[in-house]
Amino acid sequence: MKLLYGLKHKAKLLTVFLLLPICAHSQQSHVSGILVDNKSKLPVIGVVIRLAKIADTTDVVSTSSDRSGLFSFANMNFGSYRLQASRVGYTTMIRRVAIDSSTYDLGTMEMAES
Repeated sequence: MKLLYGLKHKAKLLTVFLLLPICAHSQQSHVSGILVDNKSKLPVIGVVIRLAKIADTTDVVSTSSDRSGLFSFANMNFGSYRLQASRVGYTTMIRRVAIDSSTYDLGTMEMAES
């Protein structure tokens, strides 16, 4: 009986370890948004956007906005981040972002000229 219990326990542990990478992978998100000028409502091109994990500020990823003002980050882990958007001629935008879904749309964000 003890041998059967031991085998069942080992099988459960093995199942947990095999499923762990799948669960970890499912906790990732695609984050996107659009940056526009707050007056003209036209896209702001070439904005550098950085996402830094609140818990570890050395964990930083960055991208830039395209001709449509669109930016995106793929494979972002769930958690709290500090978003910083900056471009010459505009006031730097800083927002706290809590990523908690597989697709996270920040929507249209307006940037003010400096």
